[in-house]
Amino acid sequence: KIRYDHILNIFGACMEPNNYALIVEYMSLGSLYDILKQKLFQLTWSDRCSIANQMTKGINYLHKLPTPILHRDIKSLNILMTEHVKGFLVKVADFGLAEIRHETSRQSASGPSVGTLPWKAPELLKMGRHTEASDVYALG
Repeated sequence: KIRYDHILNIFGACMEPNNYALIVEYMSLGSLYDILKQKLFQLTWSDRCSIANQMTKGINYLHKLPTPILHRDIKSLNILMTEHVKGFLVKVADFGLAEIRHETSRQSASGPSVGTLPWKAPELLKMGRHTEASDVYALG
């Protein structure tokens, strides 16, 4: 169970044959992608720095767990936001491609890389394995 300010909370799951659903906290603004594409807000430089800082805190938390987790698909669609007293609250979401890192290695266990091409670190294009560094690269 992961609980952290900048990681989307999952409250439960529904599983029926051929139907699966997660019950997660509501993030009223949707994804960072939606905000940027629809120009819902005029983001100040302070807002942008805060968003980047919160994204980084979420990913860093995953990497620093006793059994580290590599997200492997960081992109604006997987960064969810809601309004907060101090501006925006940002949470990392969508762990469908996430993987627990081997304790003896700084790399993921799986073979060919996964994720979304424009956000992939260049070394992954050569069929490399995901690392904490490839998650950081995807942050921008």
